[in-house]
Amino acid sequence: MKYQITVSNGDFKKTVMAKRGETLLNVLQENNLIGDFPCAGNGTCGKCRVRVISGVAEVTDEDRTHLSRREIEEGYRISCRLKITSPMEVSVSNVPQDYLILTQGKKQKIKIASPVKKCHIVLKKDDFNDGRSDLKRVSDSMGINRITANPAVLRDLNKKIKLSGCDFTVTTYNNTLIDVESGDTTSSKFGIAVDIGTTTVVSFLIDLSSGKIIDKEAETNSQRRYGADVISRIDFTDKNSDGTQILSNLIKNQINGMVDSMCTRSGVKRHNIYEMTVTGNTIMLHFFLGLPTKNIAVAPFTPIITEAVKFRAEEVGIKINGIVSVMPGIASYVGGDITAGILACGMMESNKYSLLIDLGTNGEIALGSSQGVTSCAVAAGPAFEGGNIKCGVGGVKGAIYSVDLDKPDICKTIGDEQACGICGSGVIDAVSELLKHDIIDYTGRFADKEAISNVDLRDRLIEDNYGRQFILAEKSQQGHPIVITQKDIREVQLAKAAVAAGIQVLLKESDVSCEDIEKVYVAGGFGSYMNIESALNIGLIPSELKDKISFVGNTAGMGAVLYLLSKRYREKAETITRRAAYIELSNKPEFQNFYIENMTFE
Repeated sequence: MKYQITVSNGDFKKTVMAKRGETLLNVLQENNLIGDFPCAGNGTCGKCRVRVISGVAEVTDEDRTHLSRREIEEGYRISCRLKITSPMEVSVSNVPQDYLILTQGKKQKIKIASPVKKCHIVLKKDDFNDGRSDLKRVSDSMGINRITANPAVLRDLNKKIKLSGCDFTVTTYNNTLIDVESGDTTSSKFGIAVDIGTTTVVSFLIDLSSGKIIDKEAETNSQRRYGADVISRIDFTDKNSDGTQILSNLIKNQINGMVDSMCTRSGVKRHNIYEMTVTGNTIMLHFFLGLPTKNIAVAPFTPIITEAVKFRAEEVGIKINGIVSVMPGIASYVGGDITAGILACGMMESNKYSLLIDLGTNGEIALGSSQGVTSCAVAAGPAFEGGNIKCGVGGVKGAIYSVDLDKPDICKTIGDEQACGICGSGVIDAVSELLKHDIIDYTGRFADKEAISNVDLRDRLIEDNYGRQFILAEKSQQGHPIVITQKDIREVQLAKAAVAAGIQVLLKESDVSCEDIEKVYVAGGFGSYMNIESALNIGLIPSELKDKISFVGNTAGMGAVLYLLSKRYREKAETITRRAAYIELSNKPEFQNFYIENMTFE
């Protein structure tokens, strides 16, 4: 039996059909009518809430956990636990949104040395009387001893020689013939660099002759509907036999669409894109290649691959005319994105130590110099990306990104729109401000209302079945206040303690002090919008490093560009992974000690 489900959001309204017994979330998800829900429908995040206007909606345990009594009375429900048993009309406030995505990063001047070469060849008729093969004529014209090619390209070579009157252009990749075109097309040589982030995907269209970035495209990762973090997505593939293929197809189709968009805008022909370099964390690269990830989620956390690999584009479902090169990673939870970041920052170019902190959906940290690199991964992303925060959202329009309790308007939102939630930089600001105004103490506990001297701030402290909460915005797009709860404070304490403890373990393992560190690079989408004073105030980064910090943007994307343009940087990437050590923090007793020490705000 099927029922009619009417979904509304403001002036928008759409009616879809749903099977009896199906969850409302599944219906909304299939019809792209709901935004992010970090737990992938497991009932633990509460972000898939809807308001039931009409229809049967029994109250579940998850509703009681994530919703206040008033919200339940007003018809709010957690849609992943709401089974459809009648026609329904629901209002959805958590709609799909575009993220503020960081595309820029630290720039470097490099000598271009791409493995892609184009050569314009003009043969004389007399050349065909010397007994050489067509392929030999090409290799001689290019000054190469030996060229290889597959049968399809050889057939095309023979065809083009006949049709073009001995005037043609060949394209090689590391001395393998990959394309033949009539006439002189040497100026048309392009590549793509892609950074597959857990939250966002960024791609760059590059002129391989000049190194110029022709265009770029950034989108929210289409896999987010199956979970905001990598563990949720691995869980999805574990529960669904075709889950890995679903996630793989999603990301490849998305990348192909991004390439289409850039080609349309720039006038570049897809046929003239000869290489794509791809970076990302180890799990994202496994999904891209359609590889199972279950073993990465359980000890001893074994990936199928962290090495650099190359494929013909058609082998991996990418629609370009050439090679797809996947960058090497370091370990299960420190992937090619960190290799790319180390490249972009030039960490191994100096004898002095530097620290790279990539605070995206996953927290990855690397300490290194020309002597080598030591790295680790910490579970910090969910809190800083809004996943475990009651009113947390990503970097979307309307997200509170800055908080200052001394100003009349205490919050700033992305796009100056009405608040819809609070993103990572806003969360750090909010906690820091609560500390500065003694609204929370060093343990993270909210003060008693009567102990707050500022009347305006005192009135913002409320209490309900969630416990004590501080109101940041009275009104929001969803119709309820945007708040920071006691549980949110605890989530921030857990996350900041993990990052701080991870840094301390790396320093101890490398026998390095804060004084020995010359530079601290803060990378990643969230990290680049963070108020450093707030981060220092809550103890996210050691205060001794204050004057050494610089924000370097999307280093993973820039590293992928360097890898695309230069054989030298490919060699550097191999050197990084060969000389990099990975510390599994769960095996280090001192991590637990540091973790506990950093839990408070002292």
